[in-house]
Amino acid sequence: MVPDATISSGRNRTIIVVLLVLLFSSCLPPSPGPFSPTPTVSQFLPPTIAETPTTTLIPVPSLTPTDRPVPTLTSMSTQTLSPSLTPLPTIPSGEWRRKSEVLLATNGGCRLPCFWGLTPGVTTNAELEQFFDQFPSDAPEGILDGQHKRYTFFYFTARTGDSPWSVSFWTDPQKLTSIFLDWETAQYSFPLAKILNDYGLPEQVYIGAPDAFEDGLAMIVLYGKQQFAGRYVLWGHELDKTLYCYDPQAWNQYVVTWAPGEDWLRLLDQKEEALKPVAEVSDYGIPALHEKLKVPNRALCLHVQTDKVFP
Repeated sequence: MVPDATISSGRNRTIIVVLLVLLFSSCLPPSPGPFSPTPTVSQFLPPTIAETPTTTLIPVPSLTPTDRPVPTLTSMSTQTLSPSLTPLPTIPSGEWRRKSEVLLATNGGCRLPCFWGLTPGVTTNAELEQFFDQFPSDAPEGILDGQHKRYTFFYFTARTGDSPWSVSFWTDPQKLTSIFLDWETAQYSFPLAKILNDYGLPEQVYIGAPDAFEDGLAMIVLYGKQQFAGRYVLWGHELDKTLYCYDPQAWNQYVVTWAPGEDWLRLLDQKEEALKPVAEVSDYGIPALHEKLKVPNRALCLHVQTDKVFP
């Protein structure tokens, strides 16, 4: 028979062993669940990174008012400006006489009212200056100011000798408004016979009083719809005071071209009441006059009723 003390001692050791086992097992980590051969990304990434774009984690500095590009009036207005014209090549000093001859022969490839490629109402002031600037600095050029600006362009050719011929260009603040082909230029480039052949019947031919420097009558050959006119002098006959004659060799003549809307009477320094249709004051009508004067270098005398010209 086992003594009570021995049994008690054995029980105590059993209790102690059980307590130690329980204490040790409570300190171990919990056992993992069943092993998964295909782990998902969500098992390795924090939930906040997987659901929120990374760009939201980068701070973006806000623009200050000085950082923002604000369009200015200057930058907007420069978009409406016309581009500057490219300068034409400068004509060498020894060649600009020949250039003038070519322009006189070809008229710059255009027809009146265009002259030398310059057209009233179309050619801008910048384009006119571009044309002038191609000539060398020794080419004479004069400028007069008035209600309009006048550029008198002087040029030399083989025909001019040492005395230049001239063309006058009138402008408003934006464009060319009219061109005066002065005496020699009109005589050489656009004699009356050439005009009558190239442009047909004129719209009207007027007879009027001469200016203070002329001893004769003025004859205005008008191409109004084509925006040009020629002015010529009818010289009084020495023996017959009723005869007034056109001489194609006389230099007192010029041609004027103009822009739409320009007053041709003002350009020719004439008043409408001072001009009479040729058929009313002479023995020639427009068709008969055209037929006679379209022959190059042909002179013609008209019987003019001066009492109708000078009422």
